[in-house]
Amino acid sequence: MNSQPEVSVCIAVYKVEPYIEQCVRSLFEQTMQEGIEFIFVNDCTPDRSIEILKQVLEEYPHRKPWVKIIDHPKNCGVGKARRTAVENASGAYIIHCDPDDWVELDMYETMYNEAVKNDADMVYCDFERVDGAGIPIGSGTTADEVICELFSRLYFGALWARMYRREKTLLTAGLEDRIEKFNYCEDLLRNVFSLRNCQKVCKIDRALYWYRRNPNSICSVRTINSRRAVFKLTVLFDEYFTEEKYQKSLDCSR
Repeated sequence: MNSQPEVSVCIAVYKVEPYIEQCVRSLFEQTMQEGIEFIFVNDCTPDRSIEILKQVLEEYPHRKPWVKIIDHPKNCGVGKARRTAVENASGAYIIHCDPDDWVELDMYETMYNEAVKNDADMVYCDFERVDGAGIPIGSGTTADEVICELFSRLYFGALWARMYRREKTLLTAGLEDRIEKFNYCEDLLRNVFSLRNCQKVCKIDRALYWYRRNPNSICSVRTINSRRAVFKLTVLFDEYFTEEKYQKSLDCSR
């Protein structure tokens, strides 16, 4: 057994009791048998999600040395939970997984091999989208739905479809503090600020991830707070991309 993992999979757990068993089985049955660790952060979930996780783990004893379960003392939100996972990750590459989704059994081996072969800073893949029952669905059918999807990671911001070289996803504490304030679109922010550090990116033209449109998730429930988050996100991006050092790259008149 290798002492140092090549891949760290980070999973923030909160209120996913109906779905987490399918997720963790798809993780523990990965074709990548060694060199992959799974970091679960219990964000004070009030249901049986962690209990189910531990029960399933008993069926995969060879995975136990590679599994970390970290308990937050209080509910902090997905932004903080993902930060905690990354801070406890030791893999050469880091990727996130949402516990109400599931993955193809060769996803992480395929992505890691692609990253090594191309010496890539980030590798990303396609995905399939399903409803709460796991039935495939299409994209948004109204303009409002498509706009919401643009800001809710389906077409750009998803962390779960992107595997980063570890040092490219480690952000400054100050930036992490700002990202934590966004429980809605937080992954979009994390992607943008991680991608700025990447020089080489590769894509796998295959759907390796199954994204579930959980009717109770933050992205599915539209609230005044989520719409405010989109506004704050726009302000933050405007501030970031108007910094002097990015003006040359954004000058489209040249």
